[in-house]
Amino acid sequence: MIRTLKKGSKIYRGSSDEPGRARVDSTPTFLRNLPVYFAENWNKASTYGQVVRYSLTEDVYLVDISNPTVVQGLYKETRSETVKKAIKKAFRLANDGSIRRFSRIKYDIHVAQLICKLGFDGYYAPELRNAKTTMGKFPPEIVLCHPKSVLRVDKIYEPTAPPHTRRGLNNNLMRQIQRTEYI
Repeated sequence: MIRTLKKGSKIYRGSSDEPGRARVDSTPTFLRNLPVYFAENWNKASTYGQVVRYSLTEDVYLVDISNPTVVQGLYKETRSETVKKAIKKAFRLANDGSIRRFSRIKYDIHVAQLICKLGFDGYYAPELRNAKTTMGKFPPEIVLCHPKSVLRVDKIYEPTAPPHTRRGLNNNLMRQIQRTEYI
């Protein structure tokens, strides 16, 4: 139920603005003070923009959110109806007992915040079936609660395509996160 990423492990993040602020061998002070999403490899990260590779400066312990028992446990840990709805939407328990993934930042961020408030370093999800299609897959993801304190910029890749413009955290969602009582 816990996956350990060892000190020195490499993780990747695609972004339209981070590569311009990142400096090799420095702490990523530009990352926000909320959970941040990463990929296991350059290929997956590159779909989100220019890639920065990070190196872990210490071991991190991540909840394996592909485990149905973990998802059910998270649901029981919160009193917030907003967070319960987010768990049900983002990590759906299928009839066969597997977890299906549906990703929208308005749900994902609440699940990640709950995991962080419970004292974990973040979560890991392997490739999961997509909840909205019969054939699609959702790529593996790594979420870190406090990336600034456990990462160093390792490499900045040259851009391979124009950056994608995806909607992220807006002011309304930021205010909702601040108002939510997670536990």
